Amino acid sequence: MPDESIIRIEEPVTETMNELTRVREFARERNWTRLIIVTSNYHTRRSLLITKYLFDSDWRISVVGSRHDGFRPNDWWQEIRHIRTFLLEFQKLLVYEMYIQPRLWF
Repeated sequence: MPDESIIRIEEPVTETMNELTRVREFARERNWTRLIIVTSNYHTRRSLLITKYLFDSDWRISVVGSRHDGFRPNDWWQEIRHIRTFLLEFQKLLVYEMYIQPRLWF
């Protein structure tokens, strides 16, 4: 993808839900309905869950993990920093699953 096609939203946010809400607003302002959201490779599952919650079926969204991320999913247990990342993300994913999944059912 050419560099000029990549748009970053530089406004500070405190959590993934707020960030993806801002992305949705940004895209709506431009009448976009198709997005590729690039995030940390360990963060894709939670980001996808949130996009399913925030964006309706008219949107076409792909969430992909950056290949430039430092987290190594195949051997995360070998370094303390990767163990910490895994455990924190796992904890956040559980909380988001408990909050969002029931809302997606109705």
